[in-house]
Amino acid sequence: MMCENRLAEVLLAAASAPLPQHDENTRRNLKGLKGVRVGISDLGTQAERDGLHMTDIQMDVELKLRLAGIKMLTEAERLETPGAPRLNIGVVAELSTDGRYYIHFVVVKLDQNVRLERDLNERAFGATTWSSAFLVGIWRREDLRRLRDDIKDKVDQFINAYLSVNPK
Repeated sequence: MMCENRLAEVLLAAASAPLPQHDENTRRNLKGLKGVRVGISDLGTQAERDGLHMTDIQMDVELKLRLAGIKMLTEAERLETPGAPRLNIGVVAELSTDGRYYIHFVVVKLDQNVRLERDLNERAFGATTWSSAFLVGIWRREDLRRLRDDIKDKVDQFINAYLSVNPK
């Protein structure tokens, strides 16, 4: 029951706060971006026990970004970079009550500090300026590690959007 309740809470929160999707307007938010810091949400101990590790996801994402020519920023570099960009990988993977399946939710989003148009002296910290479409699905428990491929597909969407406005 706890699994379904937590997932329902996450999905409800996501639905009530729509994120900007990756379209022509939001791709412009990536223009001139010099790099990103990657953040991965906490997956929980059960998912880790079943083979889905945050460190593996972190390495997957950073490798894909580096291969695409996108610089990985240290935390100090991120804070010194205009907008303090962070590419957040949000993953919820909850075990079903019967223990046979994982219900998962994945979103990749870029958060940056922005100035408000109505008052340029005001800043919004960590505003989502680009995001992938939400991915919700189910994997058998023994196949949970395959969720990494779903995450990499979402990261590819970011890379394609980034490269469309920052050609090499």
